Amino acid sequence: MKTHIDIAVTALDEHGHRWLAATAHPDGWGLPTGAVLPGSTPIAARKAILETETGLTTGQPFTAYPDQTRPDLGDPTRTITAGLVHTYLGSQPRRSFPRLSTATNGERVEWVRAENIAEFGDYIKVAFEGRVLPAHAGVIAAFLSGEVDPVFG
Repeated sequence: MKTHIDIAVTALDEHGHRWLAATAHPDGWGLPTGAVLPGSTPIAARKAILETETGLTTGQPFTAYPDQTRPDLGDPTRTITAGLVHTYLGSQPRRSFPRLSTATNGERVEWVRAENIAEFGDYIKVAFEGRVLPAHAGVIAAFLSGEVDPVFG
């Protein structure tokens, strides 16, 4: 089992625009991510990370994507292998999206408009005066563009 999981949580608003839950890490905005506790099952780890990093609980299924090698958030000179999982919350009015809470380490979590990586980055720049987390840019770009196929749903 992987020691880290990145979680993509998406929803569509009433206009068909895709939104992605994003976390303000120290070096930029990226996906909620967490460490897998020893002895956790894959499903339990995904649910625990989702809840602790976003405040969300969902009965929606997770879709897993191929493992990604990316820089470690704590030490960008080191690389890690992280599993990417996605859960889709459906289509609903934007004002009805579930409230996101602060991540366990105190980082802010917000809904970010994300049809593609350019829109994701532009939204973060305008709304939060931030930037896309370099360690997550490739993973987010591949996920949003559909360049990576799920390994199971």
